[in-house]
Amino acid sequence: MDKEHVCLYNKVEPALLAGIWTLETQQKITDAKGDIVNKGEDISASQKIIIDYTLTGLSQGTIVNRFPLPNSEGAYTTTVPHVILKDARLPWRTPIGGNRNTPCVALLLFTRKEQEQNIEFYEATMEEFCKKKDNIYTPKFHNLSAQSLQEHCRYMRITTKLFDKVCPTKEELSLLAHCRQVYIGDKAELNLDPDGLFAVILSLRVPQYQEGMGNADYIACLVSIEGMEEVLGGKATETKLEFIDVIVLDTYSFSVNGTAKNSFRLFCQKSISEALEPPMLALSQAGITGIAAKRLSEGYVPLLYHLRTGDEGMGWYRSPLTPLPVLQRVKESPFESSDSALCYDKVTGVFDVSKAVAWEAGRIVALQEPSFTQNLMHLRVRGQELTDRIMAGMINRMRSPDEKGLVDGWQKELEKVSDEEIKSWLIPMNGGEQFFSAFTSEQLDMLTVIPSLDNVITPEGSTLTADVLEEMEHLCRVLMLRKAELISSLLDSEAQNTARWLAKLWLLYPISFDTLVPHKNLLPPESIRFFFIDESWLEAAYEGAVSLGMDSSRQSCFNRMIRKLLLRLTHKEMLNIRASLYGEIAPQSKSDTRSGLLIRSSLVTYWPTLSISAFNAQKQSLAILRMELLSEDIMIILFDGVAETIRCIEPKECIQMEIDKTRCSVSTDGKMNLNASKVKTSSELALKLMSAGDCATFKGKGE
Repeated sequence: MDKEHVCLYNKVEPALLAGIWTLETQQKITDAKGDIVNKGEDISASQKIIIDYTLTGLSQGTIVNRFPLPNSEGAYTTTVPHVILKDARLPWRTPIGGNRNTPCVALLLFTRKEQEQNIEFYEATMEEFCKKKDNIYTPKFHNLSAQSLQEHCRYMRITTKLFDKVCPTKEELSLLAHCRQVYIGDKAELNLDPDGLFAVILSLRVPQYQEGMGNADYIACLVSIEGMEEVLGGKATETKLEFIDVIVLDTYSFSVNGTAKNSFRLFCQKSISEALEPPMLALSQAGITGIAAKRLSEGYVPLLYHLRTGDEGMGWYRSPLTPLPVLQRVKESPFESSDSALCYDKVTGVFDVSKAVAWEAGRIVALQEPSFTQNLMHLRVRGQELTDRIMAGMINRMRSPDEKGLVDGWQKELEKVSDEEIKSWLIPMNGGEQFFSAFTSEQLDMLTVIPSLDNVITPEGSTLTADVLEEMEHLCRVLMLRKAELISSLLDSEAQNTARWLAKLWLLYPISFDTLVPHKNLLPPESIRFFFIDESWLEAAYEGAVSLGMDSSRQSCFNRMIRKLLLRLTHKEMLNIRASLYGEIAPQSKSDTRSGLLIRSSLVTYWPTLSISAFNAQKQSLAILRMELLSEDIMIILFDGVAETIRCIEPKECIQMEIDKTRCSVSTDGKMNLNASKVKTSSELALKLMSAGDCATFKGKGE
């Protein structure tokens, strides 16, 4: 789907409509010549299936946008109220009156006065709702399943007179619902339709406002009209009943005035002014000087921590989301524990606990994912097998008549070992496992009992004493680290599953929000904060994750050996995770530095499917690596590169429907005159009413 276009459809039907379906199968048996053997014999079967789409409510997140915005005030007299559903097939699941073009839902608009005088809301099970009541019309459902009868629903009891006034006719209903198809690769991961389809339900009534009369309050109700065919089109009063019960799927209210404006751009500007410097993810330094002010400007937060002795201390902590690029320092060896990741400042006498927290966070989230632990253990077993093969190959090589298996000169011999020779040790012979002729059974057992090598009794006259084998073990590790790239290539397939989870760790999926934003003032309400990604924090989290089950120096050596392999595969998978969600090709990484932004705003609440695009200093588009709602009003976006410019775009599926005399007239009671609009389909009406989309541009933080 093209990023800049919107496709309109009159409807999108489900694979199976609601109703009773029959599956029939027949079987014919033929011989080798093709003649039918079972002539006259009926071999068949049939099975009836009830497809029950009865709407008793909507699951959370089904509605992705309501307009006018809930609980808002604005000049909405030229805007058609509407709701956007991410389930594009929902309105056409149950044909109304046998007409497959008529949706089974409608958006009804009431003034606050109409609602207070004519409507009451109730809750009940569907079984109770369907019972016949005196002087009340109840929808006539067909083929309700036992499960549907036990489900709870919310419904309104409305006077038949008001229902006739606000409810569209069957013909109008078919014009008030349509589908939009848009590009979703720049939206949050909300389990959207993979084809980018959304259903749009319009209200027949438009809000009215009179000057000098104060705000006009309205309530919009998305209702199910299934089973109500006979009362549509102004026929409710003909039943001679006073009330009618209608299932309510959603309600929201708003107020209309003649002055206030409400738009997508204005909501963006409430969170950040385009004229200001981009706000970074750091605490205010107002009234603070010296080292403390410098630390705060770098994104650190002062936190209390508990010592194992029971004492308390203050330490500086910085999350992986930093207000400035972090210089990456090359460590001599990985962190073996969180204690080894502590950094002590001799000048201030205060610990930097950032990497220690990262190490523990990586370890904790890894423990919570059993599949990762299993994949990591499987990878280690495979690595152990390769280690044993290399050791066997080295011993066979060194046990020549000249060397007699002595340690002297082995270091020089290591320089002579070629890649081809190592491959010959690692590849099984004749399709089976390699034979370890250099080891006795006792010595094979001994290799798995480290560090008790000096206690092993070797056969008389053997040069493979415990000391020699221990030295060989050490030289084997040296060789493995030296040839890590070659050896790791044999573990590529086994490492894929491990790297897939590590890629999610690298994109911070399993990391808790309070670890990412450790202080509430870092992300106040109605704010946007930009940040860089601290790769050294992520490396510490990686080291904590892969430390699971590591109980020997051999496993520690193996972790160092496959580090480059896992990190390479992790970065490859990191680029592929989001692309695979939308069936796109994984982007090529354009930078070693990544950036992003956090949005905490009602902008996210009202437009959860908003679109984001980012560009670097060279005006190149940056790939979105992660875009996710963390809560109802908080969104995180990660970019592959440093964002110089960020565009926040109104979702194309939520583009407002504007009305005026040239597009569609409005009657005195606030109803659109659809007959006068001279449109025959819902997509034609949508094309006639759609306005231009809106967007806001922010300046990011270039390198």
